[in-house]
Amino acid sequence: MLTVEHVTKRFKSNVVIEDATLAFSKGVTGLIAPNGAGKSTLLKMLATLTFPTEGRICWNGEDIHAMGERYRAVLGYLPQQFGYYPSYTPRAFLRYVGALQRMDKRDIARRTDELLELVGLDDAADRRMREFSGGMIQRIGIATALLADPQVLILDEPTAGLDPRERVRFRNIIHGLAQERTVVLSTHIVSDIEAIAGQIVFIQGGRVQAYPGSAALCAELAGMIFEMPVHVGLPSACRVLGERERDGLTVLRVYAKQEPAGARAVSPTLEDAFLVRYREGR
Repeated sequence: MLTVEHVTKRFKSNVVIEDATLAFSKGVTGLIAPNGAGKSTLLKMLATLTFPTEGRICWNGEDIHAMGERYRAVLGYLPQQFGYYPSYTPRAFLRYVGALQRMDKRDIARRTDELLELVGLDDAADRRMREFSGGMIQRIGIATALLADPQVLILDEPTAGLDPRERVRFRNIIHGLAQERTVVLSTHIVSDIEAIAGQIVFIQGGRVQAYPGSAALCAELAGMIFEMPVHVGLPSACRVLGERERDGLTVLRVYAKQEPAGARAVSPTLEDAFLVRYREGR
């Protein structure tokens, strides 16, 4: 198990993460926060790319910084900006990365074939990556992070910039991977993790709070999310979360502690919880 124990991270006088305590077991943990809230900083600490100012991070009870290469041997990391060589083919690039990681040549060949099939790029294994879409490059990124068959997989905004079809494909891949490993994934696209995350972590104002999946968060908003036509007067106590078109009319989705006149209650979603939390500064 990967644990964060009373971790604080400061950059000079700026506190980015404050006294965070978390536990990551097998399955998907989703980190949700607006851009700049500290998601990448927390992930970089989990990946040993930066150090806590206070506290410690442990893998199976042992400090990951003291473990050094033993921890990095069980770690796969996909940063927000994934570096690759456009002139390489996926097969050549994965073999190159495997050599850098000092993997056995036979293991590199086997894992390369397995992973290209897993991410749906086996038919493009010998094409130059300069021809690839952003979604295809992201799939190469996940294959690279998985090359050494890690027990811990850290993914920083892996679906940023992908079209809806590629995002669905990526979610399905991640969900399958999490059956046998610990996956920590950051995103500001809430729908990417609503169905697959067994734990949701919010970061706000440096404070970190964990919930056991989206159901617990949605339950807090039961009876407080409504839809109402835009032409109906909006009480001052309501907060607009979004809008959509229905039968030629604009319908508002609102948060209110009491049912507004002309509104109907609807089931809360994780996106509702995200919007309420960050607009209210909770």
